[in-house]
Amino acid sequence: MEDLSKEQLIIELDKAKKELAETKNIATELLETQKELRKAEEKINLVFSESVDLMMLINGSNGEILDVSKSLKNTLGYKTNEVVGKHFSILFPSSGRVIGEKILEQIKIYNGVFVEEAFLKKDGKICLMDLTALALRIENEKIILLTLRDVTERKRVFDEEVDRKKLQGALEMAAAVCHELSQPMQVVLGYTQILTTGSEKCGETEKNILQKIKLQIKRMSEITTKLLNITDYETLEYGENQKIFNIHKSAKM
Repeated sequence: MEDLSKEQLIIELDKAKKELAETKNIATELLETQKELRKAEEKINLVFSESVDLMMLINGSNGEILDVSKSLKNTLGYKTNEVVGKHFSILFPSSGRVIGEKILEQIKIYNGVFVEEAFLKKDGKICLMDLTALALRIENEKIILLTLRDVTERKRVFDEEVDRKKLQGALEMAAAVCHELSQPMQVVLGYTQILTTGSEKCGETEKNILQKIKLQIKRMSEITTKLLNITDYETLEYGENQKIFNIHKSAKM
């Protein structure tokens, strides 16, 4: 009976050793997992805090700003405590609440959004920013990761390039128009001068008409000269929802 008890004791001891070894392995794996999680968290925190782009965590239910990256100060001029706890629509111009609610609604539907919006800096200036939002769920809470990138300079360069192309098109068109008008204008002016030379045979009415023709040809000449001296692309309002090229302001004389 004693021998049997010893055998059972040995079996139980071996079993306990195996369980202890398995527990140690599990504990080791948990420690390694925790280390990896801490490393991942450190990387995420580093990216979030040091990112050149402005990053925010937003409460997905009410739009409250939960946290912001350090770039907030350089990007929009605010301190962290000036925006955390506030609805993120405070970062938009006067109609921001509507814009903010609309963006939140889009995120709820599509779990994310990418738009270009105007944002309000602390000093009152407006800057254009690309807004990228991604809906997340952390510990059963709806969280929105918001990334903002200032594209004001990019927009300015783009607009300048558009204006440059418009100006180039205007210059090419102006040169073509001047070339085509030059010869007919010279012909009309020549005939007018011939008629003016023999104006002693004409009445006062005919003389006035010839003088007006010469004045209008001179005016046309001035316009074509301006067309050949265009340096900027300026427009003016013409009718309802229409704009036309402003020759007089675009030409450098």
